[in-house]
Amino acid sequence: VELERSEFSKWAKAGKTIEESKKNRVSPTSSVSAICFVSVPNVWIDADLLRGGGAYDRLVNLGGTLGSFWGTDLFTSGSRKVENASTISELMSAVYRNKGDLWGMTVYGHGSPDGWLVNGAQTEGIRQMSVQLAVKSNGYKIAYLNMMQCYSKATIVRPLPYPPRTVDFEKEWKKVAMRFHGYFGVNFLGFDLGEKK
Repeated sequence: VELERSEFSKWAKAGKTIEESKKNRVSPTSSVSAICFVSVPNVWIDADLLRGGGAYDRLVNLGGTLGSFWGTDLFTSGSRKVENASTISELMSAVYRNKGDLWGMTVYGHGSPDGWLVNGAQTEGIRQMSVQLAVKSNGYKIAYLNMMQCYSKATIVRPLPYPPRTVDFEKEWKKVAMRFHGYFGVNFLGFDLGEKK
């Protein structure tokens, strides 16, 4: 299932019926004869935040629409329950609503060198760290995480009002996902124009 084996008891659920298995966690030492069904996380969140803005913004924001079509509609939707989000609040709601059932996620948005994720019209924003904490609340590493915005892998000095400290976003994202894809610098048509420092 492409999830962390050592976290088996955190993501696997067992029961004598499908409904019961969705409620109960199982340990690796559970008796196989007592288990009829084991369920695993199966929710994929596709958050295309690249919406709104003027004519130029809509052209630039086509990356989210195309990425969602190729990455989710063609290759994910048949095997996963897909939750779509088009705003940051919908993204955060989907992550918390699917806590314990989240398998993977792709987020298309705009990013900044100081750790912000913003929508296509650049009217709504959230810190990447807040999204990381939401994903971490699952209690286990999700299988895939694609943060498709500029600087999602960057290393920054956390800005005020927080106490200064260096944050390596690539390292932080890898704490919550088995496989992570992002960008060190500006993302132009899928190419990372930044470099690891």
